[in-house]
Amino acid sequence: MLKTNCKQVKEAVRAYLMENINEMMEEREIVTDRPVHAYFDIIQAEKFNQRYNSDFDMFVDWLQGLGGFGADIYYHGSRRGFAGGMVQDILQDWLLQSNADVKKYSGTQSEELIVRLCWREFQYLMKKEGE
Repeated sequence: MLKTNCKQVKEAVRAYLMENINEMMEEREIVTDRPVHAYFDIIQAEKFNQRYNSDFDMFVDWLQGLGGFGADIYYHGSRRGFAGGMVQDILQDWLLQSNADVKKYSGTQSEELIVRLCWREFQYLMKKEGE
């Protein structure tokens, strides 16, 4: 099993994010050289009338409404039959977990981990695009 801060995991999370971000840009016919910023602008526009303690809280709320890749995180069906849902399938792929490793964590714990990994790498991609 890989650690969450290893290069391979970070690259897998970034690839996942960019695939989903680019898909949304295509769906909404948005052409930009800063897709991560545009994606975050969408989140902010859709959540503008609510108060949050942090951008992370807004990000989580948006995903829980099945925005963007939230459907992957909070969908409770699993390709491999895990009780926690698709999120456990994704984490198994990213972290190279055995089935026994996956079953150590509840669906909720897996959701929390994947959201934190996505937020960490989302922030990295925002910085990489520049202000």
